[in-house]
Amino acid sequence: MSISGIAILLVPSSDALPRRSTPQPATWVKLRHLPSPLSFDEALLLCREDEQRWVAWVPDFGELILRPEQFEHSQDKSSPIQPI
Repeated sequence: MSISGIAILLVPSSDALPRRSTPQPATWVKLRHLPSPLSFDEALLLCREDEQRWVAWVPDFGELILRPEQFEHSQDKSSPIQPI
C-alpha cells in the first residue's frame, strides 16, 4: 500500500501470530495417524525419551514413542491433566 508515493509495509504484531508452545508432560495431543484402527485419536504425553521423542499413552492401544511431527500440539487445543 502507498500513500502519496510512500510505501507502507503492514506487518502483523507478534501478538497476532499463532504461538507454538513446547509440549509438556501430562498434555493431550492430537495424533496425525492412528496407531491402530480401533485406537483413540489422541495421546497423553508421559515424558520425553530424548530431545526428539516422547513416551505417550493412547487409550485402547497402550504406550508408544512419538516424534513431534506425529502429533499436533497447540496451547488452544490441549490442556494439562487437572487433579481431582
